[in-house]
Amino acid sequence: MVKEVETVTDPRDLFREHIADNGLKQTWVADKLELSYGHFSLILKKERDLSENNRFKLNELFSTNY
Repeated sequence: MVKEVETVTDPRDLFREHIADNGLKQTWVADKLELSYGHFSLILKKERDLSENNRFKLNELFSTNY
């Protein structure tokens, strides 16, 4: 019997995909979050944590629920 493993998708992957799919610029998104582009880029690359506050702001900005 094969046991299925549930994989959890990191919301940063979903946000990065949403940005690309909708032709948005990371600099524009960073500006809306009041973050520097460099810091936002590191968040998307998973080199910095995504705070709950920034996750909330991104979901609000994109009308998503990641």
